[in-house]
Amino acid sequence: MSLSDRETIVLKELARGCTNAEIAKPLHLSVATIKSDLTRIMNVTGASGRVELAVLAVRCGLVDDDGPWRATTS
Repeated sequence: MSLSDRETIVLKELARGCTNAEIAKPLHLSVATIKSDLTRIMNVTGASGRVELAVLAVRCGLVDDDGPWRATTS
């Protein structure tokens, strides 16, 4: 998988649950640019949507998979 540095950042932020607008603002990009980046990332990875991209990011070690949504065992 060959992603640019910006695409990698976009993918990480998507996996953290950010919206396109939330990703765009700190990067000083338009929402349309983020959508374009996500389309390219999906084409490169073969993912069919945001959820698949998020799973891919976790599996590739781009983000931790033990976020607050994960159930804990006692």
